[in-house]
Amino acid sequence: MDNRIPEDFIEEVRRQADIVQIISEHVVLKRTGKNYQGLCPFHSEKTPSFNVNPERQMFYCFGCHTGGNVFTFLMKINNLAFIDAVKVVAEKTGIAFPEKELSPGQKKKELKRKRFLEIHKLAANYFHEVLLNSPEGRPGREYLERRGIGVKIINDFALGYAPAQWDGLLKYMALRNVSPEELVEFGLAVSKTNND
Repeated sequence: MDNRIPEDFIEEVRRQADIVQIISEHVVLKRTGKNYQGLCPFHSEKTPSFNVNPERQMFYCFGCHTGGNVFTFLMKINNLAFIDAVKVVAEKTGIAFPEKELSPGQKKKELKRKRFLEIHKLAANYFHEVLLNSPEGRPGREYLERRGIGVKIINDFALGYAPAQWDGLLKYMALRNVSPEELVEFGLAVSKTNND
């Protein structure tokens, strides 16, 4: 039980969920009496041993012995945390997820976290663009070429290059309304007073 979600809410979502419909998004199920059967998505098999019991809102595979409820299934099939599985099922059943009201301190912290991520993403884009397109990125491109690393890998992993010029990132960020103070605060620059 995740103590961030009321237990009665979790139980309500589980009761309202149509486990057959949710599992059917991932597994082809065929009705066999009261239950449904299909090929297990968690191990390779040719004969169906994966069963869904809509009455008990449970699934079980007789081949790999994996079983549980609708949350367990989504956690395993989509690699979700419990709270995220509950959110997915709540959304599918049309039940509003109870959001906790953040305190002013928590709101401020969350805004700062979002700004931190936004600025670091911009910085990553800058260094990536330098590597791919600028004359200053040529040494980086040549080095990667010698190592057999091509443009596909550079793009897939968003590789970047920090040029020797000290103010390139500052200028780039200034055009995107990021102050030098924010760059210092978030560890992307050093203030002159700290650099002496």
